[in-house]
Amino acid sequence: CWCKVFIWLVIYKLTCNFLSLWSFTIIIDSLPIAHLLSVCNDGDVQLVGIGSNVTQGTVHLCYNHQWGVVCDNGWDINDATVVCHLLGYYGTPVVFANAYFGQSNGPILLTGLACTGTETSLFSCSHGNCVIASTSCLHSNDAGVMCSYVCNTGDIQLVGSGVNASNGTVQLCYNHTWGSVCDNGWDTNDATVVCHQLGYNGASVAFTNAYFGQSSGSILLTGLACTGTESSLFMCSHSNNLVGSTGCLHSNDAGVKCSYVCNDGDVQLVGIGSNVTQGTVHLCYNHQWGVVCDNGWDINEAIITCRLLGYYGDAVAISNAYFGQGNGSILFTGLRCTGTESSLLSCTHGNALIGSTGCLHTHDSGVICSPDCKSGRIRLIGNGSSVSQGRVEMCYNNQYGTVCSDSWDTNEAIVICSQLGFFGASIAFRNGYFGQGTGMILLSGLGCTGTEPSLLSCSFRNVIGSTTCSHNQDAGVACATS
Repeated sequence: CWCKVFIWLVIYKLTCNFLSLWSFTIIIDSLPIAHLLSVCNDGDVQLVGIGSNVTQGTVHLCYNHQWGVVCDNGWDINDATVVCHLLGYYGTPVVFANAYFGQSNGPILLTGLACTGTETSLFSCSHGNCVIASTSCLHSNDAGVMCSYVCNTGDIQLVGSGVNASNGTVQLCYNHTWGSVCDNGWDTNDATVVCHQLGYNGASVAFTNAYFGQSSGSILLTGLACTGTESSLFMCSHSNNLVGSTGCLHSNDAGVKCSYVCNDGDVQLVGIGSNVTQGTVHLCYNHQWGVVCDNGWDINEAIITCRLLGYYGDAVAISNAYFGQGNGSILFTGLRCTGTESSLLSCTHGNALIGSTGCLHTHDSGVICSPDCKSGRIRLIGNGSSVSQGRVEMCYNNQYGTVCSDSWDTNEAIVICSQLGFFGASIAFRNGYFGQGTGMILLSGLGCTGTEPSLLSCSFRNVIGSTTCSHNQDAGVACATS
């Protein structure tokens, strides 16, 4: 399907004696874009794929600042231990082979890994390929892991097929080891105890018969009879005298789906491959979660969503239910944010009645948020903004700020447009023409010649971030696209 993605790409152009940096905005037809924003360091690992979360997924390994995967040839618990330790999990990991979490993309970096489990990087392990990224493996052999932490008696975690932070097969910790719970007598009261323990204050749904998949380890409790007010499942009455001796099978593993009562304007990210930085956008209205139609969904709306989640770096707007279709009401269509609002509910929109849009869940909006950005990078946002025009915002120290329009003229506009990949005529706009921004005003008194690769290469008269300008002087540009 056509997936409209607004994203800043950074391309390094190598010449005989210098390295020049160009940055520009494009719209691409792409499926595997979920990690394009991840600027990684060699040896970093992340977990991705279908049903992935912060503890499980296909292993992505960084090499030459790009993500690749690992072949499952020789992949074992020692290799998985290294990955999980890198991610901060020190419990016993589970090894997955044959692209269990779905086939990934990018180069297949290593095969025949033989770690001892004590290494600080997968690259410190011996491996079977002489040249990194030169293997005969296929993505059908992508390696995966499920990590766990050293747990304390009474701790809860949710695992299984299609799980996320709020639903899955219940695992309960006993004697620092994870086990499951039998669904004999499992009901809403028991599920409520689990969900409250995980921090959810909304309705709880109890699932039986290993709905989210069969777990492993001991089956600790059966015949639970909680009242819903207990602080741990171990405080509920149960029918087995000896913890871990139940007579149940894993086909009877208990599960839950948790929710919390949200406040209007709250956002969360859900869906296939979602995590704390990416997913289908859920927006709270009348204390219930709904979604947003992707009609008009662009960088401005993505920026607001990411800011609400605490991410002030780059933001990517995703459409066409890329992370899977959400549920609940489709609250808005034709959203028109400026990028400065404190909530999506503060933006103008095209539907007269909230929740009445005519959209389908095939048009659910999504985002990818990044906690940082590269100094000097440019984006155009604001009223009437597009990929070629808008208020100029520049990244400095991992946050975007604006530029003062005193002395702002065609030369500065040319630098901006060239950096964004537009080499035609450039028009400079002053005095917050595309709307006033927020945050720092980074530069004032710019004196570009028009040939610089970045505004930071131009002369300016202030200490970066310290100007006497106001946001009603924010600078903007319009770049010719042909």
